[in-house]
Amino acid sequence: SGGLNSAVAAMLLKIQKIDLIAVTIDSGPVYGIDPAQNFSCHIESTRLQKIKDFCHSINIPLHVIKSSEVFNEEVVERWIAQK
Repeated sequence: SGGLNSAVAAMLLKIQKIDLIAVTIDSGPVYGIDPAQNFSCHIESTRLQKIKDFCHSINIPLHVIKSSEVFNEEVVERWIAQK
């Protein structure tokens, strides 16, 4: 995901010589919600760059999955409606 726990886990596995790939999902902005309050699948460009830099620094390939409007409609909007 790109958080601290993911970074520590990646580093520990890399030390153990485990082959890794990193994957993070960017659902894009959730419209109508303050970006500061957006849930974790929205990654601002500065945060995404930090994730890319970290993965590059420890030689882990990173795959960023940019989800579509379908994800926002089918997952995010339903999740928000239940909160």
